[in-house]
Amino acid sequence: MRASTNIFDACWGANTLGLPGETTHGWQVRAFPRRTRTIGLRFLSMLPDGEWTNVADFHIPNPAYAEYPQWQPVPLPNTQTDGNLEVTLREFQSGARMGRARGTGNAANAARKTRLVFSFAQHGQESKDWRAQKLTISDATGNNWFPYLDLLKQDFNWATNGTIEFFGALWTGEQAWKLDLEVTRTSGFDPEELWDTEVPLPGRGALLNLTNTWEHDNQTVHLVAVGSPDREDSGDFRWVAKWWGEDKDKVFSLAIKVSPEKKGQKLTLIRAVDQDGNDVKLVELRNQEYCEQAVFFKPSDEATNLHLKFALQRSRFVHFTARPDFQAEK
Repeated sequence: MRASTNIFDACWGANTLGLPGETTHGWQVRAFPRRTRTIGLRFLSMLPDGEWTNVADFHIPNPAYAEYPQWQPVPLPNTQTDGNLEVTLREFQSGARMGRARGTGNAANAARKTRLVFSFAQHGQESKDWRAQKLTISDATGNNWFPYLDLLKQDFNWATNGTIEFFGALWTGEQAWKLDLEVTRTSGFDPEELWDTEVPLPGRGALLNLTNTWEHDNQTVHLVAVGSPDREDSGDFRWVAKWWGEDKDKVFSLAIKVSPEKKGQKLTLIRAVDQDGNDVKLVELRNQEYCEQAVFFKPSDEATNLHLKFALQRSRFVHFTARPDFQAEK
C-alpha cells in the first residue's frame, strides 16, 4: 500500500520555457526522502477523461543521502502555548486522496494530501477568535518547507480556522515531523489594533494613487494605489499587485506598503464594504510576509467607494513534534 512506502507528491505543474522546435519544463522539488541511496522520479500526465497516467520513471542518485537520526513523536492530542493562548493539535493525517480531479485515477497515481486540525483556547476558555496562518514542516534529514496556504478559498493548499490541508502525503520513513505553526487573530481585537479607512475605486483602465496612512506599534501602513481590473502596476508592485487568476476583468488590486518589515507582525483586511454597506468579496491576500503587499477584491458593478477595516497584530507561534496517522491507500 502507498501508506507503507516513501512516495511523496513533490510538486504540481511546471515552469515552461518554449524554444524553437523544443520545450523545456522545470519542476521545483521542495522536499524529498533522503534516507536511501537512490530516488525514483515518476512523471504523470492527465488523460482526456481526467484520469492520471504514468508516462515516465527515472532513478537517480540521492543528492542528500546520509545516515540521519530519528525524532520521537509526542502523542496526540498535544497542547502548546504562547502567552495566554493554548493551541492543541488534535488530528494529523496523511495519505488520503485530494479532492476534485487531482485525486482521481488508480490508487498508484492519485494525488494525496496531508490534513491537520488544531483547536484554540485563551485564558483557559475555548476560543473561535484565532486561525492557522502559516505552517512550516521539517524532518530530521534537513527537509524544511511550508505550503502556500490559501486563507480565503478551500481548493488546493488551504487553511481555515484550525484546519489545514495541503498537497502531498508525507512519507512513512520519518518517525516524526516538526510542525511550526503561526497563529493570528480573526476577531476580538483591541480597538488600537484596528484601522478604518476609505478608498475610491478608479475607472476602467486606471490606477489611482493613495495617501491613506496608519501608524501603529512602531510600524507604518501606507495604502499605495488601487488599480482597476487588468491594470499594469509599476515599480515594486509590478508583480505583487498584478492579478493572474480568473475574472481578470472584475478583480481590483490594492497595493500596500508596511514598514519597517517586522517578523511576526501581520496586517489583515478584516472587512470590506462598498458605499451602500454591501460586503465586497475578497479574492486573495498576497505577500503578508513582506513590506510590499496586495489585496485583491471583486466589488459589484455599482460600487464606487470601499470602506476597509484593517488589523495589525502580533502573531503567536507554537511548535509540535508528531507523526501522522497514515491513511490506507484506496
